[in-house]
Amino acid sequence: MEGRLRTGVQTIDHIAIPVRDLDANQDFYLDTLGLKLKTRRLNPDGSARQAYVLAGENIIGLHLPGVSAGVSPSSGPRIGANVSEQRFTETEKKLKKAGLPAEILERHYKFVKHYDDNLAELKGNIGRVEKAKNNKEAETEIEKVGKHLKRVKAPSSHQKLDPNNLPHRQPKVIKREPRM
Repeated sequence: MEGRLRTGVQTIDHIAIPVRDLDANQDFYLDTLGLKLKTRRLNPDGSARQAYVLAGENIIGLHLPGVSAGVSPSSGPRIGANVSEQRFTETEKKLKKAGLPAEILERHYKFVKHYDDNLAELKGNIGRVEKAKNNKEAETEIEKVGKHLKRVKAPSSHQKLDPNNLPHRQPKVIKREPRM
């Protein structure tokens, strides 16, 4: 059964990164990049299996490979994405085969270019952090990573609650002069 692409995704819960050494990678994200630890999950035997760090409001999940974990107790949405160049090429072929308007194919090309440019910039920024020769240089590069993550973060669609303007309340009274 072939899945269908659905629209309406408003946010991504977390990005999962497979790692071989959980402690070393957690130290990098916390100590080097200055992110904050959200939580750490353990296997039934007490050994660590996952660590979640916060990059602003974004969550980065560090996962050991081959660890079978049960369903998360969180009610939050879960989206995992691994987009390869091959997958983008397959999508392009499907779009062409479907005979869709040229505008759709142009949107695809624009998205792929945006994805590639964004990924290259992020990798470049992180690479410069790793190659920094001193703390000051590393801090400057870490700032660039933070600015990049803030810039590419989707705007929040959450609207603050106004208790004086709830949807299920009495309508406001409009005073009118009597008709004569």
